[in-house]
Amino acid sequence: MANAVRHSGGARVEVRIRADGRLRVEVADDHPVVRGGLRALLGYFAAPPPAAEPFPELTARERQVLDLIAAGRANAQIARALAIAPKTVADHISAIFTELRVADRSAVIVRARRAGFGLGGGPRGPRGTVRDVPDRDTDTGM
Repeated sequence: MANAVRHSGGARVEVRIRADGRLRVEVADDHPVVRGGLRALLGYFAAPPPAAEPFPELTARERQVLDLIAAGRANAQIARALAIAPKTVADHISAIFTELRVADRSAVIVRARRAGFGLGGGPRGPRGTVRDVPDRDTDTGM
């Protein structure tokens, strides 16, 4: 199957669908606007769709807190790692429980682990990265 499209500047663009399903685009005119526009358009459609963000109902900070909860960190450790007050951590945890409709920490850990949280290295991508979280809470020794 082939289609020909004419640009208002007279450039001829030919699009062919190969037997393997891939597109072949040829531009008869070396017009930079046409080439640039086609490159951008084809790049958009050729790119894989963005990965679905786990728990889109949570904020980026709540996802960071969730990752540390799933890693087994205590509230004091989370507060130090994120440089926020322990009360703020507690507020984030409360919001996470509400948004994810869970009743306790163990239920949220199960859901978070299934989504890939708490498995090391901190949250990835748009969620940011949390590193250098101590294994033990120096205040409680836990």
